[in-house]
Amino acid sequence: MPLGASFSPLRAAAAGLEWRKAFADLLAMDLDPLRLSAYWESIDRDGYGDLDWQLDEAARAGRSVVLTAGMKGMGWPEFYIPARLVPSAPSGGEIGAASPALADAAVEFVVATVERYQNHPALTVWQVENEPLNRSGPSRWWIGPQLLERELAAVRQADPGRTVMLNAFAHFNWLIDRRSNPSGQGIGSLLDLLPSPGVLGLDVYIRIGERLLWWDWVWRADGSWASDAGRWLAEAESRGREAWTAEAQAEPWGPGSVQPADIRTVVEGLRGAGYRTILLWGAEHWLAQAAKDDRSWLDEVAALPRTP
Repeated sequence: MPLGASFSPLRAAAAGLEWRKAFADLLAMDLDPLRLSAYWESIDRDGYGDLDWQLDEAARAGRSVVLTAGMKGMGWPEFYIPARLVPSAPSGGEIGAASPALADAAVEFVVATVERYQNHPALTVWQVENEPLNRSGPSRWWIGPQLLERELAAVRQADPGRTVMLNAFAHFNWLIDRRSNPSGQGIGSLLDLLPSPGVLGLDVYIRIGERLLWWDWVWRADGSWASDAGRWLAEAESRGREAWTAEAQAEPWGPGSVQPADIRTVVEGLRGAGYRTILLWGAEHWLAQAAKDDRSWLDEVAALPRTP
């Protein structure tokens, strides 16, 4: 089933859910693959137990897992670095270059995670970092290609032959693109780094709400969002790589952004552009709304066709 979803225990808890029950509820939906994160800060403090449980439950339900590993993970605040390693990097800085000690520790964490799960029956794809070339989080840091190359090489050495995914925020509009990627290290740079077998993951959003002073403002993706995603699919395939939608917007991002019916618009646009594997972003939101007796998000997802 090439329609999947991402899940974060941290996002589920922040939405007021008991995260283990929320994950069980997600497993009851026919969504596959599932994307999970190895949150470095949490694992450094509490160990791998919670992630062990997620992968074991996914395997028990017959789901395949894309597992992200690195200093970045899914969801705000984007960077999940143990407190003792947080650098004094400037806002907007390339964090690996700012702290060689952090870079070395990040590679070690990636290797430890790969070695722990490389033989797990649920694991199918490693995602190295999360939107590494995009500036994000409170300090707008980003991860440069030099560190990313080291992490990729470490994964390939520890688990040779495993498919690896690299993802990036997809084209939205000129202003948001510049805000997300002012370094000029774009999707093409990511594709240049991607080994084989490899997957280029695009994170596709169509509306972003923002509170500006006393009013709500909604940024809208321009009309080329789907065709641009299709262009990168064709480019990836021309290089012998796959392209997936690693995140397809299926929850509001800020006030006044998307409604349940917009999920179908996003999925149909991506299907029309040629994407066969689409991972929805927003499972925690659907489940939190259902807990408040609003099943409109869950019902919309349930009605989506699972195959192109």
